[in-house]
Amino acid sequence: MTERKALVSGLKPDRRPSGTDPWSLIAARQATHGDFRSVAWVAQTLRDVFRHEIGWERLSIVKREVLDCIALKLARILSGDANCEGHYLDIQGYAELALIDIRAKETT
Repeated sequence: MTERKALVSGLKPDRRPSGTDPWSLIAARQATHGDFRSVAWVAQTLRDVFRHEIGWERLSIVKREVLDCIALKLARILSGDANCEGHYLDIQGYAELALIDIRAKETT
């Protein structure tokens, strides 16, 4: 098994949905997202930083998830195509979810 194939667990020829080619999808994503190992390293490092800050424990689960999702998007920006608008729009969307969480708590 090649290293590339080893990174994608659970994708065995007999388990793939009909008509899909995961390697084509992976190659396409690498153009915008970057190398998966690089993205994983950056995202996990950011998440570790978040979790070691005193403010992490004060965050709601929604805000924690928002920060985790933003960490992934930042990792993709740093490891892949920094000019991909989708990365920034996704960050904006995640920030909006945090605002919704804040506003929901203000009204309860």
